[in-house]
Amino acid sequence: MQHTDIQLDPAAIAALRALQVPGRPSLVVRVCDLFETSTAALVGELAQGLSSNDLALVTRAAHTLKSSSANVGATDLANHAKAIEHCGRGGDLAGCHAAAAGLQALLEATLAAIAALRRAESA
Repeated sequence: MQHTDIQLDPAAIAALRALQVPGRPSLVVRVCDLFETSTAALVGELAQGLSSNDLALVTRAAHTLKSSSANVGATDLANHAKAIEHCGRGGDLAGCHAAAAGLQALLEATLAAIAALRRAESA
């Protein structure tokens, strides 16, 4: 599955902008930066959990990825992570592997959308 046109949820971005304190660095840019740095670690933990059959690690990483994705309006990625988390909570390792298919491509497309948002916010 190709994910070339990821759209971030405008309501989530608006909620971040509403928290902006005048005169302070852009909150949206800071959240984008944190998302980019944290997702690499989370996806690494998820891959490690899948390769070592550690459902607790898979579930925890997927849960955190789901939440952080939702915070930046990356609903497609959040939903994908939610599916992995659901399989993990259900003890379905094979389901976790199946649900994780396509995660990397979706993540890359999401990171491109995040980078575009950061550029727009920095302009």
